[in-house]
Amino acid sequence: MTIQATVLTALAAASEQVERAAERLSRAGVDVANPTGDSADLSEEMVRLLAAKTAFRTAVQIAHTADEISNHTLDILA
Repeated sequence: MTIQATVLTALAAASEQVERAAERLSRAGVDVANPTGDSADLSEEMVRLLAAKTAFRTAVQIAHTADEISNHTLDILA
């Protein structure tokens, strides 16, 4: 697996985590008169969103570092 593939996998996973948290938050309190027990804990969802943000930022940094390494390698070989 290449670095780019690993980064894309990490970005997709972080995006999916954000989507799941957003879905849970959007369903929170939809039916106040008849709660189903499926409620969102805001602090737990915030932690999940922050974890996804960190994972996304890390994946972007890895992509940036891989690009720098590739550029330096090409400079050495040129």
